[in-house]
Amino acid sequence: MTETESRDSTVTLTEHDYSPILDELQALGRSGVANYEVFQDFVDVVITMLSPEETDPAEIYEKYEDLSSGSIDAREHFGNAVQAMLEAYNEVNHDVIGKVYEELDIQNESIGQYFTPSDVTNLMARCLNKSDSDANTVVTESRDNERDVIHDPTCGTGRMLIDAVLESDDDDEIAVTGVDKSAIAAKIATINFAVMNTEARIWHGDSLTMDMHQRWTIAPTPMQLGLIYHESIDSIK
Repeated sequence: MTETESRDSTVTLTEHDYSPILDELQALGRSGVANYEVFQDFVDVVITMLSPEETDPAEIYEKYEDLSSGSIDAREHFGNAVQAMLEAYNEVNHDVIGKVYEELDIQNESIGQYFTPSDVTNLMARCLNKSDSDANTVVTESRDNERDVIHDPTCGTGRMLIDAVLESDDDDEIAVTGVDKSAIAAKIATINFAVMNTEARIWHGDSLTMDMHQRWTIAPTPMQLGLIYHESIDSIK
């Protein structure tokens, strides 16, 4: 596989045109809501759509409609953005929302939030795949089933874990876990694995202090999209 390219993708993460998603988000921004908040709302809308409760994020939609005096149809723009996102995943099969986040240039550099180059994450995944019998590897056998579990203590949007899954000989035998101190990055990683229909647990927290705030569990389904279960937690010390 070439840079960030899966067995099924037709273009790489960096080659894909993300303007269909960006255009919808920018249209929502014309309501006066800052780009970062628009993106956060988009991520929350996607997670809500992929949750088993199937709740309607009406409060998010109403915020944009109220600010624009009804001139912006938030439900339509968010719906179009989600549709464009799913189409992008079909072509790229990688960190689509993370790339949109990167394109918007709204990451939090104050907490060291930088995107690891895709060729580096791909190399790390290749090395991991070749060394999974080593006693020091982060690949362990799940207690719940026979799947191998790959953990990243600073997972960001999940790019290294995505590459590790794509590099695996059998995706169905892999589960992933990750932690990130940025809530938005952890949410993006959660969406990535839900769309990939990969078993995963992603925490928003600090791997050094082990202070954890919330966790998302992704359960694979026969419908090709995983379900996202959310829970708030105080700490796992």
